[in-house]
Amino acid sequence: MSNPKLDVSQVVACFPGRTKSERGFPTFNLFTPFEVALRENQLRLVQSELELGPSFPAHYLLYAQGEPDTREQSRIGGLPYRPRGLPWPMDVLGHPKEFVCQIDFSDSRRLLPALPGEILLLFASEDCVGDEPFTLEWYPSGLTDLMSAGDLPRFHFTFPMVQHESVFCYLYETFDFPEAKTTIQGTRFESWKTFGVPCGSKIAGFCESPAPGNEHIFTLESIRLLFGEPFPFANRKDWEPDSVFGRVLSKLGRRLREVRGARNPCYDILMIGDLGRIHVFRGASGQFHATDESY
Repeated sequence: MSNPKLDVSQVVACFPGRTKSERGFPTFNLFTPFEVALRENQLRLVQSELELGPSFPAHYLLYAQGEPDTREQSRIGGLPYRPRGLPWPMDVLGHPKEFVCQIDFSDSRRLLPALPGEILLLFASEDCVGDEPFTLEWYPSGLTDLMSAGDLPRFHFTFPMVQHESVFCYLYETFDFPEAKTTIQGTRFESWKTFGVPCGSKIAGFCESPAPGNEHIFTLESIRLLFGEPFPFANRKDWEPDSVFGRVLSKLGRRLREVRGARNPCYDILMIGDLGRIHVFRGASGQFHATDESY
């Protein structure tokens, strides 16, 4: 089964004409259905008056709580789609690397060059130690003899990348407009600086930072959601969990944040170094590799 797709028309219908959050923040990140609705409304207004220039097809990742329908689907953290019995990737210190994400490219092959497999697993050493902190593994779909939760190694991270609970991914199929920022200068849309190429995890699309000869495949962004904003997850329109126990924990968490104050109104799913990102490229020689980037 392929990745689920976000129903964009349904999401936009929940926020008709809305182009900014109540807190007044610009649409900088693209992590939630709410942020998709803001961007779609911005795009419709701008495109009714301006030509945005070249477009690059992109599949952005949005996040859903719970477990996916199949092991192959894209996810952040959790149990990887990996054959049973394989040695786990280790860092230069002999510690098991962290499983960061898996990406199912089956819906996105037309946007990309030939890949070594349909499903990518990305592992990283803690704090990106070593000359090769990232490990990429590629697998075909349809494998059945997969590892179980009991096969996972014991981790002792002081700063794990994956925070809170793991999530799986929906796709938001759209386009990047890298010339939009320049096009809107001097217009009434000038403050919407990032709707053309939003800050988010994506397959394909436009990438500003590839080295000469590198072809962009995928970007994994640090994932930070704002507590209290609507439609935070692709399968949940509010922050309240379904179970009674989950709702009790949610209320306790809100109360704790109220006591601490508003210094960190965020729910962090993935933290990459200094709030950075990981890119996967195909190099000029045809080899695939990952690099990290800080803001």
